[in-house]
Amino acid sequence: MRTPFHYAFLLVFSLALQVALFQLSLSLEYHSHASFWYAPAGMSVALFLLLGHRAFPIVFCCVAATTLLNNPILAPGADPIRSLLQLLLFPLAHATPYWAGVFLLQRNIKGAFDPRKPGHILRFLLILPVAAAAAALLGAYVLHLLGGAPFAEIQDILATRWIGDLVAAVCLSIALAYLHLMALELVGADLGYQFVDEDDVHRKRLPLRDLLYLPLALLAFFASASLSYLYPDKFGLSFPVYAMAIALLAIIYKTRSPSVYLVLAVLTLALAYSASAFGLLVSAAEYQVAMIAVGSITYFTNAAVSSQRQALVHSEQVNKRLITEVKEKEALLANTENLRFKSSRDGLTGALNRAFFEDTLHRMYYQRVRDGGQHCLAFIDLNDFKQVNDRFGHHAGDEALKVIAWVLMGRTREGDVVARYGGDEFVVILADVASPSEADAIIGAWKEEVAANRVPGYPEIRLSISVGRAFFPDSLRVDNEMSALRAADEDMYADKARMKRAA
Repeated sequence: MRTPFHYAFLLVFSLALQVALFQLSLSLEYHSHASFWYAPAGMSVALFLLLGHRAFPIVFCCVAATTLLNNPILAPGADPIRSLLQLLLFPLAHATPYWAGVFLLQRNIKGAFDPRKPGHILRFLLILPVAAAAAALLGAYVLHLLGGAPFAEIQDILATRWIGDLVAAVCLSIALAYLHLMALELVGADLGYQFVDEDDVHRKRLPLRDLLYLPLALLAFFASASLSYLYPDKFGLSFPVYAMAIALLAIIYKTRSPSVYLVLAVLTLALAYSASAFGLLVSAAEYQVAMIAVGSITYFTNAAVSSQRQALVHSEQVNKRLITEVKEKEALLANTENLRFKSSRDGLTGALNRAFFEDTLHRMYYQRVRDGGQHCLAFIDLNDFKQVNDRFGHHAGDEALKVIAWVLMGRTREGDVVARYGGDEFVVILADVASPSEADAIIGAWKEEVAANRVPGYPEIRLSISVGRAFFPDSLRVDNEMSALRAADEDMYADKARMKRAA
Protein backbone atom coordinates (compact mmCIF):
# COMPACT_ATOMS: atom_id res chain seq x y z
CA MET A 1 0.00 0.00 0.00
CA ARG A 2 1.40 3.42 -0.96
CA THR A 3 1.09 6.11 1.71
CA PRO A 4 2.85 9.43 2.48
CA PHE A 5 4.20 7.74 5.61
CA HIS A 6 6.05 5.15 3.53
CA TYR A 7 7.61 7.82 1.33
CA ALA A 8 8.59 9.81 4.43
CA PHE A 9 10.09 6.68 5.96
CA LEU A 10 12.13 6.15 2.78
CA LEU A 11 13.33 9.77 2.94
CA VAL A 12 14.45 9.53 6.57
CA PHE A 13 16.08 6.14 6.01
CA SER A 14 17.92 7.43 2.94
CA LEU A 15 19.12 10.59 4.70
CA ALA A 16 20.57 8.55 7.57
CA LEU A 17 22.23 6.16 5.13
CA GLN A 18 23.54 9.05 3.02
CA VAL A 19 25.26 10.63 6.02
CA ALA A 20 26.78 7.28 7.02
CA LEU A 21 28.07 6.67 3.51
CA PHE A 22 29.43 10.21 3.30
CA GLN A 23 31.37 9.76 6.54
CA LEU A 24 32.67 6.49 5.13
CA SER A 25 33.98 8.32 2.08
CA LEU A 26 35.56 11.07 4.19
CA SER A 27 37.45 8.48 6.22
CA LEU A 28 39.43 7.62 3.07
CA GLU A 29 41.32 10.89 3.41
CA TYR A 30 40.05 12.87 0.43
CA HIS A 31 37.18 15.22 1.06
CA SER A 32 34.10 15.33 -1.17
CA HIS A 33 34.81 12.30 -3.34
CA ALA A 34 37.40 10.54 -1.18
CA SER A 35 40.34 8.62 -2.53
CA PHE A 36 38.55 5.62 -3.88
CA TRP A 37 34.83 6.28 -4.08
CA TYR A 38 32.12 8.77 -3.33
CA ALA A 39 29.80 6.23 -1.73
CA PRO A 40 26.60 8.37 -1.85
CA ALA A 41 26.72 8.17 -5.65
CA GLY A 42 25.82 4.49 -5.33
CA MET A 43 22.74 5.33 -3.29
CA SER A 44 21.57 7.93 -5.79
CA VAL A 45 21.61 5.30 -8.52
CA ALA A 46 19.86 2.79 -6.21
CA LEU A 47 17.01 5.22 -5.45
CA PHE A 48 16.46 6.08 -9.11
CA LEU A 49 16.49 2.36 -9.99
CA LEU A 50 13.77 1.79 -7.39
CA LEU A 51 11.45 4.75 -7.94
CA GLY A 52 12.45 6.45 -11.18
CA HIS A 53 11.74 10.18 -11.23
CA ARG A 54 9.81 9.91 -7.93
CA ALA A 55 13.17 9.47 -6.18
CA PHE A 56 14.40 12.91 -7.29
CA PRO A 57 13.24 14.81 -4.14
CA ILE A 58 14.86 12.18 -1.90
CA VAL A 59 18.16 12.24 -3.81
CA PHE A 60 18.11 16.06 -3.80
CA CYS A 61 17.63 16.17 -0.01
CA CYS A 62 20.35 13.57 0.54
CA VAL A 63 22.93 15.47 -1.53
CA ALA A 64 21.89 18.76 0.08
CA ALA A 65 22.57 17.19 3.48
CA THR A 66 26.08 16.12 2.48
CA THR A 67 26.67 19.53 0.91
CA LEU A 68 25.94 21.12 4.28
CA LEU A 69 28.29 18.65 6.00
CA ASN A 70 31.14 19.15 3.55
CA ASN A 71 30.93 22.92 2.92
CA PRO A 72 30.48 25.57 5.63
CA ILE A 73 28.21 27.50 3.31
CA LEU A 74 26.08 28.83 6.15
CA ALA A 75 29.04 29.90 8.32
CA PRO A 76 29.07 33.44 9.72
CA GLY A 77 30.18 35.92 7.10
CA ALA A 78 29.34 33.68 4.15
CA ASP A 79 27.56 35.23 1.19
CA PRO A 80 23.92 34.13 1.68
CA ILE A 81 23.09 34.23 -2.03
CA ARG A 82 26.13 32.15 -2.97
CA SER A 83 25.40 29.76 -0.10
CA LEU A 84 21.84 29.31 -1.28
CA LEU A 85 22.99 28.71 -4.85
CA GLN A 86 25.51 26.12 -3.68
CA LEU A 87 22.85 24.37 -1.63
CA LEU A 88 20.62 24.27 -4.70
CA LEU A 89 23.05 23.66 -7.57
CA PHE A 90 25.31 21.01 -6.04
CA PRO A 91 22.39 18.58 -5.47
CA LEU A 92 20.98 19.36 -8.93
CA ALA A 93 24.36 18.81 -10.59
CA HIS A 94 24.67 15.45 -8.86
CA ALA A 95 21.10 14.16 -9.12
CA THR A 96 20.15 15.21 -12.65
CA PRO A 97 22.73 13.11 -14.59
CA TYR A 98 21.96 9.97 -12.58
CA TRP A 99 18.23 10.45 -13.03
CA ALA A 100 18.75 10.92 -16.78
CA GLY A 101 20.99 7.85 -16.96
CA VAL A 102 18.53 5.59 -15.15
CA PHE A 103 15.65 7.03 -17.20
CA LEU A 104 17.55 6.19 -20.39
CA LEU A 105 18.27 2.70 -19.04
CA GLN A 106 14.62 2.01 -18.23
CA ARG A 107 13.47 3.31 -21.60
CA ASN A 108 16.05 1.11 -23.30
CA ILE A 109 15.02 -2.08 -21.49
CA LYS A 110 11.33 -1.14 -21.81
CA GLY A 111 10.34 -1.99 -18.28
CA ALA A 112 11.58 -2.59 -14.76
CA PHE A 113 15.28 -3.18 -14.22
CA ASP A 114 16.06 -6.81 -13.42
CA PRO A 115 19.64 -7.36 -12.15
CA ARG A 116 19.36 -11.06 -13.01
CA LYS A 117 19.07 -10.44 -16.76
CA PRO A 118 22.39 -10.20 -18.65
CA GLY A 119 20.91 -7.76 -21.17
CA HIS A 120 19.81 -5.38 -18.41
CA ILE A 121 23.22 -5.53 -16.70
CA LEU A 122 25.03 -4.90 -20.00
CA ARG A 123 22.98 -1.74 -20.61
CA PHE A 124 23.51 -0.72 -16.98
CA LEU A 125 27.29 -0.98 -17.35
CA LEU A 126 27.27 0.96 -20.64
CA ILE A 127 25.02 3.82 -19.51
CA LEU A 128 26.29 4.29 -15.95
CA PRO A 129 29.79 5.60 -16.86
CA VAL A 130 28.21 8.34 -18.98
CA ALA A 131 25.93 9.38 -16.10
CA ALA A 132 28.84 9.38 -13.64
CA ALA A 133 30.97 11.45 -16.02
CA ALA A 134 28.16 13.97 -16.44
CA ALA A 135 27.71 14.19 -12.65
CA ALA A 136 31.45 14.76 -12.15
CA LEU A 137 31.57 17.37 -14.93
CA LEU A 138 28.56 19.33 -13.68
CA GLY A 139 29.76 19.15 -10.08
CA ALA A 140 33.22 20.40 -11.06
CA TYR A 141 31.74 23.23 -13.12
CA VAL A 142 29.50 24.35 -10.25
CA LEU A 143 32.56 24.24 -7.97
CA HIS A 144 34.39 26.44 -10.46
CA LEU A 145 31.54 28.95 -10.70
CA LEU A 146 30.49 29.14 -7.06
CA GLY A 147 33.44 27.77 -5.10
CA GLY A 148 36.11 29.83 -6.80
CA ALA A 149 38.23 26.82 -7.73
CA PRO A 150 40.57 27.58 -10.67
CA PHE A 151 39.58 25.94 -13.92
CA ALA A 152 42.99 24.21 -14.21
CA GLU A 153 42.47 22.62 -10.80
CA ILE A 154 38.98 21.50 -11.83
CA GLN A 155 40.45 19.71 -14.84
CA ASP A 156 42.93 17.89 -12.61
CA ILE A 157 40.30 16.50 -10.25
CA LEU A 158 37.61 15.79 -12.84
CA ALA A 159 38.83 12.28 -13.72
CA THR A 160 39.26 11.41 -10.03
CA ARG A 161 35.72 12.52 -9.27
CA TRP A 162 34.35 10.64 -12.24
CA ILE A 163 36.03 7.35 -11.34
CA GLY A 164 35.21 7.82 -7.67
CA ASP A 165 31.52 8.24 -8.49
CA LEU A 166 31.60 5.33 -10.90
CA VAL A 167 33.22 2.95 -8.41
CA ALA A 168 30.42 3.51 -5.90
CA ALA A 169 27.69 3.44 -8.53
CA VAL A 170 28.92 0.12 -9.93
CA CYS A 171 29.88 -1.59 -6.68
CA LEU A 172 27.19 -0.32 -4.30
CA SER A 173 24.04 0.67 -6.15
CA ILE A 174 22.30 -2.72 -6.53
CA ALA A 175 23.28 -3.80 -3.01
CA LEU A 176 21.78 -0.54 -1.68
CA ALA A 177 18.63 -1.10 -3.75
CA TYR A 178 18.16 -4.44 -1.98
CA LEU A 179 18.88 -2.78 1.38
CA HIS A 180 16.10 -0.24 0.73
CA LEU A 181 13.71 -3.04 -0.25
CA MET A 182 14.43 -4.88 2.98
CA ALA A 183 13.90 -1.73 5.04
CA LEU A 184 10.63 -0.92 3.28
CA GLU A 185 9.42 -4.48 3.78
CA LEU A 186 9.65 -3.94 7.54
CA VAL A 187 6.90 -1.29 7.32
CA GLY A 188 4.89 -3.09 4.64
CA ALA A 189 5.57 -0.42 2.01
CA ASP A 190 4.83 -0.84 -1.68
CA LEU A 191 5.87 2.28 -3.56
CA GLY A 192 5.45 0.84 -7.06
CA TYR A 193 9.06 -0.07 -7.71
CA GLN A 194 10.67 0.12 -11.14
CA PHE A 195 13.03 -2.62 -10.03
CA VAL A 196 12.26 -6.35 -10.10
CA ASP A 197 11.58 -7.23 -6.47
CA GLU A 198 10.38 -10.82 -6.51
CA ASP A 199 10.68 -13.00 -3.40
CA ASP A 200 14.37 -13.71 -3.72
CA VAL A 201 15.35 -10.06 -3.24
CA HIS A 202 13.61 -9.69 0.13
CA ARG A 203 15.16 -10.12 3.55
CA LYS A 204 13.30 -13.37 4.12
CA ARG A 205 15.11 -14.75 1.09
CA LEU A 206 18.54 -14.12 2.65
CA PRO A 207 19.07 -17.27 4.76
CA LEU A 208 21.87 -17.31 7.31
CA ARG A 209 23.77 -19.94 5.37
CA ASP A 210 24.17 -17.44 2.51
CA LEU A 211 25.50 -14.78 4.86
CA LEU A 212 28.15 -17.21 6.11
CA TYR A 213 29.93 -16.73 2.79
CA LEU A 214 30.68 -13.11 3.73
CA PRO A 215 33.23 -13.88 6.50
CA LEU A 216 34.74 -16.61 4.31
CA ALA A 217 35.20 -14.13 1.47
CA LEU A 218 36.69 -11.56 3.86
CA LEU A 219 39.06 -14.18 5.28
CA ALA A 220 40.38 -14.97 1.79
CA PHE A 221 40.71 -11.27 1.02
CA PHE A 222 42.57 -10.33 4.21
CA ALA A 223 44.86 -13.35 3.93
CA SER A 224 45.93 -12.15 0.49
CA ALA A 225 46.06 -8.52 1.67
CA SER A 226 48.48 -9.50 4.44
CA LEU A 227 50.86 -10.87 1.80
CA SER A 228 50.61 -7.58 -0.06
CA TYR A 229 51.46 -5.78 3.17
CA LEU A 230 54.45 -8.03 3.91
CA TYR A 231 55.78 -7.97 0.34
CA PRO A 232 54.47 -4.74 -1.26
CA ASP A 233 57.14 -4.74 -3.97
CA LYS A 234 56.09 -8.18 -5.20
CA PHE A 235 52.31 -8.08 -4.81
CA GLY A 236 50.93 -4.59 -4.33
CA LEU A 237 47.15 -4.96 -4.27
CA SER A 238 46.96 -7.22 -7.29
CA PHE A 239 46.77 -10.33 -5.12
CA PRO A 240 43.79 -9.07 -3.03
CA VAL A 241 42.00 -8.10 -6.24
CA TYR A 242 42.51 -11.65 -7.52
CA ALA A 243 41.23 -13.03 -4.19
CA MET A 244 38.15 -10.81 -4.50
CA ALA A 245 37.36 -12.12 -7.96
CA ILE A 246 37.75 -15.78 -6.93
CA ALA A 247 35.62 -15.33 -3.79
CA LEU A 248 32.87 -13.56 -5.72
CA LEU A 249 32.78 -16.15 -8.49
CA ALA A 250 32.44 -18.92 -5.89
CA ILE A 251 29.58 -17.08 -4.17
CA ILE A 252 27.80 -16.46 -7.47
CA TYR A 253 27.55 -20.22 -8.01
CA LYS A 254 26.46 -20.91 -4.43
CA THR A 255 23.99 -18.21 -3.37
CA ARG A 256 21.23 -15.87 -4.53
CA SER A 257 21.72 -12.40 -6.01
CA PRO A 258 21.31 -10.27 -2.84
CA SER A 259 24.13 -12.13 -1.09
CA VAL A 260 26.40 -11.65 -4.09
CA TYR A 261 25.89 -7.89 -4.16
CA LEU A 262 26.33 -7.58 -0.40
CA VAL A 263 29.68 -9.40 -0.54
CA LEU A 264 30.76 -7.28 -3.52
CA ALA A 265 30.07 -4.08 -1.59
CA VAL A 266 31.91 -5.24 1.53
CA LEU A 267 34.93 -6.56 -0.38
CA THR A 268 35.20 -3.38 -2.42
CA LEU A 269 35.17 -1.33 0.76
CA ALA A 270 37.82 -3.63 2.23
CA LEU A 271 40.00 -3.10 -0.85
CA ALA A 272 39.65 0.69 -0.56
CA TYR A 273 40.67 0.66 3.08
CA SER A 274 43.52 -1.76 2.42
CA ALA A 275 44.93 0.54 -0.25
CA SER A 276 44.64 3.47 2.13
CA ALA A 277 46.28 1.55 4.99
CA PHE A 278 49.17 0.43 2.77
CA GLY A 279 49.85 4.01 1.70
CA LEU A 280 49.01 3.35 -1.94
CA LEU A 281 46.81 6.38 -2.51
CA VAL A 282 49.21 7.60 -5.18
CA SER A 283 47.98 4.62 -7.23
CA ALA A 284 44.33 5.31 -6.48
CA ALA A 285 43.25 5.39 -10.11
CA GLU A 286 44.73 1.94 -10.73
CA TYR A 287 42.78 0.33 -7.92
CA GLN A 288 39.65 2.29 -8.67
CA VAL A 289 39.68 0.77 -12.15
CA ALA A 290 40.29 -2.66 -10.59
CA MET A 291 37.20 -2.25 -8.40
CA ILE A 292 35.10 -1.17 -11.37
CA ALA A 293 36.31 -4.22 -13.32
CA VAL A 294 35.58 -6.62 -10.44
CA GLY A 295 32.13 -5.09 -9.92
CA SER A 296 31.30 -5.27 -13.62
CA ILE A 297 32.45 -8.89 -13.90
CA THR A 298 30.45 -9.79 -10.79
CA TYR A 299 27.24 -8.19 -12.05
CA PHE A 300 27.40 -9.69 -15.50
CA THR A 301 28.48 -13.15 -14.33
CA ASN A 302 25.76 -13.26 -11.68
CA ALA A 303 23.17 -12.17 -14.23
CA ALA A 304 24.33 -14.83 -16.68
CA VAL A 305 24.28 -17.56 -14.01
CA SER A 306 20.82 -16.45 -12.83
CA SER A 307 19.55 -16.59 -16.40
CA GLN A 308 20.96 -20.12 -16.79
CA ARG A 309 19.35 -21.20 -13.52
CA GLN A 310 15.97 -19.92 -14.67
CA ALA A 311 16.36 -21.73 -17.99
CA LEU A 312 17.34 -24.94 -16.18
CA VAL A 313 14.32 -24.73 -13.87
CA HIS A 314 12.07 -24.21 -16.88
CA SER A 315 13.67 -27.16 -18.67
CA GLU A 316 13.20 -29.41 -15.63
CA GLN A 317 9.56 -28.41 -15.38
CA VAL A 318 9.03 -29.26 -19.04
CA ASN A 319 10.70 -32.64 -18.60
CA LYS A 320 8.54 -33.47 -15.58
CA ARG A 321 5.40 -32.62 -17.52
CA LEU A 322 6.53 -34.86 -20.36
CA ILE A 323 7.11 -37.74 -17.93
CA THR A 324 3.89 -37.44 -15.95
CA GLU A 325 1.45 -36.39 -18.66
CA VAL A 326 0.93 -37.53 -22.21
CA LYS A 327 -0.80 -34.89 -24.24
CA GLU A 328 -3.15 -35.95 -26.97
CA LYS A 329 -3.21 -33.91 -30.12
CA GLU A 330 -6.88 -33.22 -29.57
CA ALA A 331 -7.04 -31.78 -26.04
CA LEU A 332 -9.37 -33.45 -23.62
CA LEU A 333 -11.15 -30.37 -22.25
CA ALA A 334 -14.21 -31.82 -20.54
CA ASN A 335 -13.92 -32.78 -16.87
CA THR A 336 -15.12 -36.29 -17.55
CA GLU A 337 -12.42 -36.76 -20.15
CA ASN A 338 -9.77 -35.46 -17.75
CA LEU A 339 -10.86 -37.95 -15.11
CA ARG A 340 -10.84 -40.73 -17.66
CA PHE A 341 -7.33 -39.78 -18.74
CA LYS A 342 -5.98 -39.85 -15.15
CA SER A 343 -7.63 -43.21 -14.45
CA SER A 344 -6.10 -44.91 -17.46
CA ARG A 345 -2.48 -45.05 -16.26
CA ASP A 346 -0.49 -48.20 -15.68
CA GLY A 347 0.12 -48.43 -11.94
CA LEU A 348 3.75 -49.53 -12.16
CA THR A 349 5.29 -47.47 -14.95
CA GLY A 350 3.03 -44.42 -15.20
CA ALA A 351 2.46 -45.06 -18.92
CA LEU A 352 -1.06 -45.40 -20.33
CA ASN A 353 -2.69 -48.81 -19.89
CA ARG A 354 -3.71 -51.23 -22.63
CA ALA A 355 -7.42 -50.43 -22.63
CA PHE A 356 -6.85 -46.72 -23.04
CA PHE A 357 -4.27 -47.36 -25.76
CA GLU A 358 -6.57 -49.56 -27.83
CA ASP A 359 -9.34 -46.98 -27.63
CA THR A 360 -6.92 -44.22 -28.65
CA LEU A 361 -5.50 -46.32 -31.52
CA HIS A 362 -9.00 -46.93 -32.87
CA ARG A 363 -9.86 -43.24 -32.75
CA MET A 364 -6.58 -42.06 -34.28
CA TYR A 365 -6.73 -44.68 -37.03
CA TYR A 366 -10.15 -43.61 -38.31
CA GLN A 367 -9.31 -39.94 -37.86
CA ARG A 368 -6.44 -40.41 -40.30
CA VAL A 369 -8.67 -42.40 -42.67
CA ARG A 370 -11.00 -39.43 -42.67
CA ASP A 371 -8.50 -36.55 -42.71
CA GLY A 372 -5.50 -38.02 -44.54
CA GLY A 373 -1.90 -38.42 -43.45
CA GLN A 374 -0.43 -41.26 -41.43
CA HIS A 375 0.87 -42.23 -38.00
CA CYS A 376 3.54 -44.74 -37.04
CA LEU A 377 2.84 -47.49 -34.51
CA ALA A 378 5.92 -48.81 -32.68
CA PHE A 379 5.90 -52.09 -30.74
CA ILE A 380 8.66 -52.33 -28.09
CA ASP A 381 9.87 -55.39 -26.21
CA LEU A 382 12.43 -55.46 -23.38
CA ASN A 383 15.06 -58.04 -24.33
CA ASP A 384 15.85 -60.88 -21.89
CA PHE A 385 13.26 -59.69 -19.40
CA LYS A 386 12.70 -63.21 -18.05
CA GLN A 387 16.41 -63.55 -17.25
CA VAL A 388 16.30 -60.26 -15.30
CA ASN A 389 13.41 -61.55 -13.20
CA ASP A 390 14.97 -64.99 -12.70
CA ARG A 391 18.42 -63.71 -11.75
CA PHE A 392 17.69 -60.51 -9.84
CA GLY A 393 14.07 -60.86 -8.76
CA HIS A 394 10.79 -59.23 -9.70
CA HIS A 395 11.72 -55.96 -8.03
CA ALA A 396 14.61 -55.58 -10.50
CA GLY A 397 12.23 -56.43 -13.35
CA ASP A 398 9.79 -53.77 -12.18
CA GLU A 399 12.57 -51.20 -11.99
CA ALA A 400 13.74 -52.14 -15.50
CA LEU A 401 10.22 -51.59 -16.85
CA LYS A 402 10.14 -48.18 -15.18
CA VAL A 403 13.39 -47.23 -16.91
CA ILE A 404 11.95 -48.20 -20.32
CA ALA A 405 8.78 -46.22 -19.64
CA TRP A 406 10.82 -43.22 -18.47
CA VAL A 407 12.88 -43.24 -21.67
CA LEU A 408 9.85 -43.60 -23.95
CA MET A 409 7.80 -40.91 -22.19
CA GLY A 410 10.78 -38.59 -21.97
CA ARG A 411 11.26 -38.77 -25.75
CA THR A 412 7.64 -38.21 -26.71
CA ARG A 413 6.54 -35.28 -28.79
CA GLU A 414 3.28 -33.41 -28.60
CA GLY A 415 0.51 -35.77 -29.75
CA ASP A 416 2.47 -39.01 -29.19
CA VAL A 417 0.93 -41.79 -27.07
CA VAL A 418 2.97 -44.17 -24.87
CA ALA A 419 1.36 -47.22 -23.26
CA ARG A 420 2.32 -50.44 -21.54
CA TYR A 421 0.73 -53.19 -23.61
CA GLY A 422 1.42 -56.04 -21.22
CA GLY A 423 4.33 -57.71 -19.41
CA ASP A 424 7.51 -56.27 -20.84
CA GLU A 425 5.84 -54.87 -23.99
CA PHE A 426 5.18 -51.21 -24.72
CA VAL A 427 3.47 -49.52 -27.66
CA VAL A 428 3.94 -45.97 -28.91
CA ILE A 429 1.89 -44.06 -31.46
CA LEU A 430 4.18 -41.56 -33.19
CA ALA A 431 1.78 -38.94 -34.46
CA ASP A 432 2.16 -37.52 -37.97
CA VAL A 433 5.40 -39.31 -38.84
CA ALA A 434 5.75 -38.81 -42.56
CA SER A 435 8.58 -41.21 -43.50
CA PRO A 436 10.35 -44.41 -42.35
CA SER A 437 13.59 -42.48 -41.87
CA GLU A 438 11.93 -40.12 -39.41
CA ALA A 439 10.51 -43.04 -37.43
CA ASP A 440 13.85 -44.88 -37.51
CA ALA A 441 15.63 -41.81 -36.11
CA ILE A 442 13.24 -41.70 -33.15
CA ILE A 443 13.53 -45.45 -32.56
CA GLY A 444 17.33 -45.25 -32.75
CA ALA A 445 17.32 -42.55 -30.08
CA TRP A 446 15.18 -44.81 -27.84
CA LYS A 447 17.63 -47.67 -28.20
CA GLU A 448 20.66 -45.50 -27.48
CA GLU A 449 19.11 -43.96 -24.38
CA VAL A 450 17.90 -47.30 -23.04
CA ALA A 451 21.40 -48.73 -23.45
CA ALA A 452 22.90 -45.72 -21.66
CA ASN A 453 20.60 -45.99 -18.63
CA ARG A 454 21.04 -48.26 -15.64
CA VAL A 455 18.44 -49.86 -13.41
CA PRO A 456 18.40 -48.07 -10.03
CA GLY A 457 19.98 -50.36 -7.44
CA TYR A 458 21.15 -52.89 -10.09
CA PRO A 459 24.03 -51.28 -12.04
CA GLU A 460 25.14 -54.63 -13.46
CA ILE A 461 21.95 -55.01 -15.53
CA ARG A 462 22.34 -53.94 -19.16
CA LEU A 463 19.11 -53.06 -20.93
CA SER A 464 18.18 -53.24 -24.60
CA ILE A 465 14.95 -53.20 -26.57
CA SER A 466 13.66 -54.61 -29.83
CA VAL A 467 11.33 -52.34 -31.79
CA GLY A 468 9.01 -53.00 -34.70
CA ARG A 469 7.04 -50.39 -36.60
CA ALA A 470 4.08 -50.13 -38.95
CA PHE A 471 2.51 -47.11 -40.62
CA PHE A 472 -1.23 -46.62 -40.70
CA PRO A 473 -3.56 -46.31 -42.43
CA ASP A 474 -1.52 -46.16 -45.67
CA SER A 475 0.55 -49.35 -45.32
CA LEU A 476 -0.32 -52.21 -47.72
CA ARG A 477 -0.31 -54.59 -44.74
CA VAL A 478 -2.72 -52.44 -42.73
CA ASP A 479 -6.49 -52.39 -43.30
CA ASN A 480 -7.55 -51.63 -39.71
CA GLU A 481 -5.98 -50.67 -36.41
CA MET A 482 -5.51 -54.25 -35.21
CA SER A 483 -3.69 -55.25 -38.37
CA ALA A 484 -1.37 -52.30 -37.77
CA LEU A 485 -0.66 -53.67 -34.31
CA ARG A 486 0.04 -57.16 -35.70
CA ALA A 487 2.33 -55.75 -38.39
CA ALA A 488 4.33 -53.81 -35.81
CA ASP A 489 4.53 -56.92 -33.59
CA GLU A 490 5.87 -59.00 -36.47
CA ASP A 491 8.41 -56.33 -37.30
CA MET A 492 9.52 -56.30 -33.66
CA TYR A 493 10.29 -60.02 -33.78
CA ALA A 494 12.22 -59.46 -36.99
CA ASP A 495 14.25 -56.76 -35.24
CA LYS A 496 14.89 -59.11 -32.30
CA ALA A 497 16.18 -61.75 -34.70
CA ARG A 498 18.46 -59.22 -36.40
CA MET A 499 19.90 -58.20 -33.03
CA LYS A 500 20.61 -61.83 -32.09
CA ARG A 501 22.37 -62.46 -35.42
CA ALA A 502 24.43 -59.30 -34.95
CA ALA A 503 25.41 -60.38 -31.45
